[in-house]
Amino acid sequence: MDKFKKTACTRAVVATLGAALVVPGVALGADDDLKQRIETLEQKLEAIELEAGAEERADSKWHLAGYADVGFESSNQDDTDDKFSVGHFNPVFHWLYKDNLLFEAELQIELGDDGTTSVAMEYVDLNYFVNDSLTLVAGQFLSPVGQFQERLHPTWINKLPNAPAGFGHGGVQPLSDVGVQARGGVPLGGAIFGYALAVGNGPQGGHHGPELEGFNADNNSNKALSGRFGIFLPASQLEFGVSFLSAEIPGEEADAGAVTDGDLDLWGVDAAYTRAPWEFRAEYLDSSLGEHLGAGAHGAGSTSTLPETNWEAWYVQGARQFGKWEPVLRYSDYSGDGYGPWIEETRSEWTVGLNYLLAPSAILKTAYQSVSPDEGEDYEQFLVQFAYGF
Repeated sequence: MDKFKKTACTRAVVATLGAALVVPGVALGADDDLKQRIETLEQKLEAIELEAGAEERADSKWHLAGYADVGFESSNQDDTDDKFSVGHFNPVFHWLYKDNLLFEAELQIELGDDGTTSVAMEYVDLNYFVNDSLTLVAGQFLSPVGQFQERLHPTWINKLPNAPAGFGHGGVQPLSDVGVQARGGVPLGGAIFGYALAVGNGPQGGHHGPELEGFNADNNSNKALSGRFGIFLPASQLEFGVSFLSAEIPGEEADAGAVTDGDLDLWGVDAAYTRAPWEFRAEYLDSSLGEHLGAGAHGAGSTSTLPETNWEAWYVQGARQFGKWEPVLRYSDYSGDGYGPWIEETRSEWTVGLNYLLAPSAILKTAYQSVSPDEGEDYEQFLVQFAYGF
């Protein structure tokens, strides 16, 4: 019998026995016996209620996770000083109701160079598990485009102290979006077919190029469509994926009253081999923003027709674990052509790292990086980072 039904029945019996105590003509001995029986039933009722409450509370579970990191940077780049840094403190909150509803949120708390503290929302969303092959997501979620942002960007997971060129803030890869998403995986022979399709507010235009992050409002009626399709081969721990994003960046109003918008199109491919102790990853993204009427870069006060601009970013990375030691090698390249002020950060990088795993979620990373900007002098930097996931 259900615990709540048992509770109701026990309450009814207690009430009936209690009423018997006030019936005229009941002997004292019988009265004492009824009192004893009522006390016993009340104790049983209390135990049943506690058990029922515990079961109800067990349906709802909270969990606190996250990560933090600290580091040191030294560079021979002009006007750059060596520094110790507090990188990130990112608490992650999870709330699970039964087995079909999950709420999750991540905050990013950073200490700025000027000593001020900033707080940003990385993602906040609700997940409804329809079945083993379909999950519905609503809110602000990490972009499903590619693999680095959604799977690898937390510092205790990323095997090097920084992101590949073009895959962090201000790069080609979208960071997040606000909208709805359907995702899941379906068995396909000996493989698993994974999918993620999202509709959201999409990116907006900025003075330094498209701003590829989640906005809580949309400045045009167009919605961004993005997603990723992948094939995972469990037997060989090999995965291949293709990604896309299609959106529209609102343009400025022309003198004649017409508004010229720019089409933003992105596609990419990725691959990963993760059979311990080896790990290899590769990813390529290509995006283009069509000609449109914009405000230009660096807060320009007048509008002008901005030419079509294209960006490409890719990296290859390999790592091999030897006990608690792990050497890592990565090459990344970020390039572009079109509107000059939007491609100032393009560059290529060689990064060699050596990690020491203090625990499965605690890693000490050291890396040497050689950077070749498309504009400016080459430089080298030495990076140290301790990251911990909790």
